[in-house]
Order: sequence, then structure tokens, then C-alpha cells
Amino acid sequence: MAHSDAVYVIHDKLITADVFMFMAQHDGIAKGNLHAFCNRMQRTDFSLHRVTTYDFVDQKLVPVDIERVYVCDAHPSFIQEREDGSLEA
Repeated sequence: MAHSDAVYVIHDKLITADVFMFMAQHDGIAKGNLHAFCNRMQRTDFSLHRVTTYDFVDQKLVPVDIERVYVCDAHPSFIQEREDGSLEA
């Protein structure tokens, strides 16, 4: 398996804002984190985006190239309280 760390962003479609940013080695791990996040929030209206390029603008790190990877399409009945807080992607 190739090692390719990327930055992923979970976007809340309800309030149209980025709500959580994290690093992952590949899309599969990131999708698992998205499902765990949906589980914790008890909502499914989130999308996962991969940030592939950054640039500096006015001494701030700004994402330049963002690609939507996955939409949390789990039915609310699949998202349940679990002790480990994770779901299979």
C-alpha cells in the first residue's frame, strides 16, 4: 500500500461550514473517520473533502485544491450509539 498522507476536511452541509480537519493515510481511513464523526453527531449531512494543495496568502495557509471524496450517505438508522464510536466505512 502506498503511503500518502493527506489532509481531509469534514464539511457540514446543514450550516455550510468546515467543521473538522484531520490527517489520514488514504481515503478508506478518512471515510471511516467520517462515519465515526456522523455517529458522534447523530447526523448524516456531512461530506468529506481531500485538500491536496495549499498556498500562503497574507501569511495564512489557504487550501487551493480541494476534492470531494465522499458524502455520508448512511441512513440515520445505521448511526447508533456505540461504545467505540466507530462504523465500518
